Amino acid sequence: MFRSPKFSFIQFSDTISCGEMPLPVKETTDIVTSIYQTTLPYSGVKSVKIKFVSQDGTQELDSKTVSVTFTQLTSLSVAQISPLQVGFQYLAPMDCFRICLEIGTEKLYSNLLKYVPVLDYYSVVEVKNSSNAFDFIKNYSEKIRVPLILGKEKFPQDEEIYTFRDGGRKQLFASVGDECEVEVGFLTKKMHKNLIMMFSCDDLNIDGEGFFKSGDYAIDYQTEIVENGHTLYKASSKVSGNNNYKNCNQ
Repeated sequence: MFRSPKFSFIQFSDTISCGEMPLPVKETTDIVTSIYQTTLPYSGVKSVKIKFVSQDGTQELDSKTVSVTFTQLTSLSVAQISPLQVGFQYLAPMDCFRICLEIGTEKLYSNLLKYVPVLDYYSVVEVKNSSNAFDFIKNYSEKIRVPLILGKEKFPQDEEIYTFRDGGRKQLFASVGDECEVEVGFLTKKMHKNLIMMFSCDDLNIDGEGFFKSGDYAIDYQTEIVENGHTLYKASSKVSGNNNYKNCNQ
């Protein structure tokens, strides 16, 4: 039986749930995730039929059969999944759909997605871990587009100055970093939790630029909206760039 990482935005199941909050998708490149199984782990290539299907799973909208490599990692088999070969040509803007995977005799359906060709104030978040932390598989990417805005860049500075006995001064140490405030748009509490886990991964990229989380991810429970029966909240956080420039004269 295949399953998805616990905190992935894309969850595959052999059943279809009702009343879900659809996740907006702009391009097929927005989605990279993984699936794995712990029963009878193996390594090898399998043919996987990747399909876009209607909300109830009964109508096939587009499909491609691709070769997917499964890798055995100790007690599980894992494969990277991305619907790059499947297109939106049979979807109208704002149509809801699911990704369906056919692996042998198994059929797996994703959570509900919505094709939105114009997504203002959204960013692509892609992460990777050097371990299996947060149930993300080691060295396997997770990628999704979410309502997120990076604020203006700031440059926090730190320095240490030594004063000599005669009053002269010398800079012993100086560092300059880069930091951004992050504003996250309206998401469900579960989606925010997923994003917190992604922000806490070893490699965090936002729109292709490397960062790491440098402040608490805070959900604003005072500002909420209700959409299709789902309560949505905004959030904020802080990220820093991977470079910290230093000058050390000690």
